[in-house]
Amino acid sequence: MKKIDRVPESPKEFVNFIKSSNRKVYIFGADIAGKILLKLLVEAGVSVEAYIDNNKNKCGIDIDGVPVLPAIDALKYIDKESVFLIASTYIADIIRQLEDLGYYQWCPIVKFIKQHESVYYNNLLVGDLRRNHSGGEFTADFDIFVLENMINSQQKYLNEKILFIRSVDLIITEKCSLKCVDCSNLMQYYENPIDISYEELCMTSMTCVKSQMK
Repeated sequence: MKKIDRVPESPKEFVNFIKSSNRKVYIFGADIAGKILLKLLVEAGVSVEAYIDNNKNKCGIDIDGVPVLPAIDALKYIDKESVFLIASTYIADIIRQLEDLGYYQWCPIVKFIKQHESVYYNNLLVGDLRRNHSGGEFTADFDIFVLENMINSQQKYLNEKILFIRSVDLIITEKCSLKCVDCSNLMQYYENPIDISYEELCMTSMTCVKSQMK
């Protein structure tokens, strides 16, 4: 089997690699982390071909002049030697998606983001960059939350010594209010819905925390 040479994760080495290999660069994830990453890449002299995203609601627009393409369409024609920077918490799913389609030149962005203190990003996104795909605006504290959550998720996924759990859903009650849009839990069909006890909720939470700490 041919050995796959991974894209360097260090920002300086990545920039040198791109400039010397002349490969096209895509950012997978058109949200807060992706927008910040674009700023860092432009500052380093690296041009980005496009954003790609699995959420079609984010597609069909430009972010700082860079188009946002739906992954389901774009991954049918993008050159296999292109480089994908994963600007998302869902790194495990995205890597699987890319490699299933024959794209192996992916790179996490933890080291890109960690090269600056979080305070550096407080005023980096301004104007239209603060708007989300639903029409609202992100707050500065939410920027930091998203970045820290993404860093934590990517680091844990890439660490082979720990169990990676991206997220955990704790169901507090089965008594459905029927007010959630696009609900898929089917709770309205439960014949005897119950509330989860405080003790059980605490025990489940602690079990999840301990599994992540091992």
